[in-house]
Amino acid sequence: MNLIRTGLLVLAATALMSTAPANADIVYQDSSGAPLQDWSGRLGMDFQVNSPILVTSLGAFDNGVLPNLNGVSNNGVTVGIFDVTTGLQVGSSAFFTGTGSYAQIGGDAFQSVNSFILGPGQYSIVSVNDRNFNASGNPNAFQTLNGLGGAITFNGPSRYDSITDLGLPTIADGPPVDRYDAGTFMASAVPELSTLAMMILGFLGVGFIAYRGKNVSFRVA
Repeated sequence: MNLIRTGLLVLAATALMSTAPANADIVYQDSSGAPLQDWSGRLGMDFQVNSPILVTSLGAFDNGVLPNLNGVSNNGVTVGIFDVTTGLQVGSSAFFTGTGSYAQIGGDAFQSVNSFILGPGQYSIVSVNDRNFNASGNPNAFQTLNGLGGAITFNGPSRYDSITDLGLPTIADGPPVDRYDAGTFMASAVPELSTLAMMILGFLGVGFIAYRGKNVSFRVA
């Protein structure tokens, strides 16, 4: 029985790993060349998660120039994601400085974090001390939004305050919903629970049949 239980657990883990997203996409993708607004406080942009997503990296806007990650006060830039309903941080945060080593993509620097899932709900991507670009109510020509195939809806608002500790900004600011080039992240849509459950059951069924097949003896007359 212990052997069967161990085998089933291995099959379940294999099924879960096989459904993990292979590649992550940038949700708020910023280009370089934007005029900068120096803001040492907090900046956030709200988004709605419609189906679960897996966050693998957090990013900070540096306009393609690494020293900009020192921020306005030369204390570095911090990025995190917050649940708007509870006000609590979800998953890991990331800290950036102008001397760090990051993956530079367009106007954003990215670093990997311990992956975490955002379930359906309202969230905000928040940065602190990012020099940023402010669209000031105009369409943001320096930013492209990626809804991960419908997993995310960008419904705003943008938000800010002057507090210099990482947390959910308290003042709504907008339009647009992507008012700032500041914090961003990489994520992938994950399978729905029903699909995942069916795949796991399928793996378990195949494993059980294979086990029974190895233990069936035949007599030759």
